[in-house]
Amino acid sequence: MTVYKPMDTLTTVLLKPGEADRIVAGHPWIYHGSVLRLTGPVADGDVVQVKDHRQRLLGVGFYNSRSKINVRLLATERVEINRAFFEERIASALALRRKYLPEASSFRVVNAEADFLSG
Repeated sequence: MTVYKPMDTLTTVLLKPGEADRIVAGHPWIYHGSVLRLTGPVADGDVVQVKDHRQRLLGVGFYNSRSKINVRLLATERVEINRAFFEERIASALALRRKYLPEASSFRVVNAEADFLSG
């Protein structure tokens, strides 16, 4: 069973100056070279919050130290990443496909970043 942490206990990934513009423009990936520092210990797969070098929240996402993409953002606002979060995102993706593909007998239910479920 996965344990979800409340927002106020998440480790923060702080970005280097000038690296937030891409994220603010909608890009969902935080590259290793963009990271200034982490505010605490974090394991691969943990949810982290991302802030610019001035401590402004940019979003929350999954952390992976083994990838050149250290964080894959899930949301650009302060939200709890829990079962309900994923149920809502998957339901929204499914509703979109049913709307535009009503006669389809098969389709991909979730398409990563296109459905705001990076990674």
